[in-house]
Amino acid sequence: APTTPAPTQSKSEVLPAAQELYVPPRPIRKVSPETTGLGLMYDSSEVDVEVNVDSGGHVNRARTVASKQATSAMIASAMTAARRWTFEPATLHGKSIDTQYTIVFEFHAGLR
Repeated sequence: APTTPAPTQSKSEVLPAAQELYVPPRPIRKVSPETTGLGLMYDSSEVDVEVNVDSGGHVNRARTVASKQATSAMIASAMTAARRWTFEPATLHGKSIDTQYTIVFEFHAGLR
């Protein structure tokens, strides 16, 4: 069978590994939303919360960026949980930096 040669790159096209430049934040403490009393009406709901993670790994701001079939109570519960997460901070060239991270919370109705 014919073989295809591997693509080649000149040295001027080779970039440093992305990990050396930017390393995203890594969650080290995840908190789940409180679901007691939410009255899940759909089989599945979702709330996406974007958090600002400071250079110390703490959430200093949270905002809802998307929701699918979520009630205001689900959104509030997701926001409360997101604010309690902690992270290994993002780094740029080895230095801790502030960054954003999106947490996707999925809510599932119990078995009927």
